[in-house]
Amino acid sequence: MVTSKRPSAAIIAAGIVAIVGSVLTMLGVLMGLFGVILGRHLAQQSPMPTFVQTTAIAGMAFLLAQTALGIFTGVGLLRLRNWARISALVWAGITVPCALLIVFMMLLVPLPTPSRPEAPTHFLLFFRFFLALFYGIPLGVGIWWLILFTRKGVAAQFAAPVPEGEGLPGEASSEPLSVRPTTAPLPVIVLAWFFLISSLSIGFVVFTHMPAVLFGFAIRGPAGTAVYVIWCLLFAAAGIGLLRVRRWAYSLALGLQIIGLVSGTISLLSPRYEVILRESLFWMDPSMASNASYVVIHARSYAFIGLLAPIVVLVMLLYYRPRFLEASNNLFPR
Repeated sequence: MVTSKRPSAAIIAAGIVAIVGSVLTMLGVLMGLFGVILGRHLAQQSPMPTFVQTTAIAGMAFLLAQTALGIFTGVGLLRLRNWARISALVWAGITVPCALLIVFMMLLVPLPTPSRPEAPTHFLLFFRFFLALFYGIPLGVGIWWLILFTRKGVAAQFAAPVPEGEGLPGEASSEPLSVRPTTAPLPVIVLAWFFLISSLSIGFVVFTHMPAVLFGFAIRGPAGTAVYVIWCLLFAAAGIGLLRVRRWAYSLALGLQIIGLVSGTISLLSPRYEVILRESLFWMDPSMASNASYVVIHARSYAFIGLLAPIVVLVMLLYYRPRFLEASNNLFPR
């Protein structure tokens, strides 16, 4: 006989937030998707560029998949399923740094001045506040979940129930048991899922046809698309290998972060950076290149801030490397 457990109030609250938040987000995404599709047929004088339309539809479809997973995760949390706890931690681990970076950029990076003179005087201030609040909510939820679901008492509630009669003092073995890790550390699991989600960007590359920028050089045409495809496949392989606790995957993940960081730094410092950026916008959609002065002026600042992501990932991989290798050696001894 297995004793039943009931989730604590904090877990119930987290499950309800996951379900309600996912449902509301799904409704908003569906409305946005309907608006984009409708706009493609109604816009006549200033139609949205094809690249923007395709990217918006693909991004919303991806968000719909995420909201569906969020609903299942919320139900799993209420039923004390450990996979749901891991799913919540993966979502929080990806959302917190991304939302924090976006909030930081929205508060500090200069925004374009409205061209219309009738725009409200404090429009930019209200716009910054709205974006900070919009991304601050998932940031707060992510921090809450990272703290909640890593607590020992909460994690114990998601442990598999022990049948009655097992583990009694009279039946316990007199020999001490040594616990040897056989799974990757939780932060590494979060990074693995981040790599897998990032690899899905291959779909966007197919539609954009933009040149690949590697170590300051622009690789155009099918060769550039091939570079992006290979890069995404390597990220997917690293993510799958990390989840399977393979040593080669850890080396691959480290190598990808180092190459990406070095390549990004060299490209940003290149005197041809603005030329390559304008060319990339033209390849995506010719109409974007002629109206992209603001993007070109401030792109380097945004990109340098974006380099914080591979730096953080690289530091995490180096920090958890001994624990990962220990788990891999336990599963696959040499």
